[in-house]
Amino acid sequence: MVFGVFYFYQRYEYLINTPVNSQNSQSIFFTVDKGESVSSIGKSLQEKELIQDAQSFSLYTRLSGLDKDFKPGRFDLNQSLTAAEIAKQLTTNDHRQIVLTIPEGYTVVEIDQLLTQNSLISAGEFSNAVKNYQNYSKYSFLDSKNQSSL
Repeated sequence: MVFGVFYFYQRYEYLINTPVNSQNSQSIFFTVDKGESVSSIGKSLQEKELIQDAQSFSLYTRLSGLDKDFKPGRFDLNQSLTAAEIAKQLTTNDHRQIVLTIPEGYTVVEIDQLLTQNSLISAGEFSNAVKNYQNYSKYSFLDSKNQSSL
């Protein structure tokens, strides 16, 4: 009996703290829908080969108190992340991507208001970025990979 408990714990720790492929950091986009269950998220992560075991992932999020904190959105993940790291990314706003449509004809002020309403920036931040277009690097809400094309 003690051996069985020890084996289960060791296996659980391995599945949570070992990435699927530590050598593969290629982006895999993953979407969490609003209200999606932990078990559904775990199954989808396993199907995309981002985690090794959906049940261990679900158990980990419940034991860690993260099961109610999943944020809807699109996330840039990879196989070199552990299940614990993925759970953390899916429960914070720091790593999610949001698709936002800006209607044609919107002014800079209206775009700023739209971004502020969606909690993506502080009021006036977009307007200031447009006014100070020579120094995009100081605006954290801009994708640094694509700043040269602005």
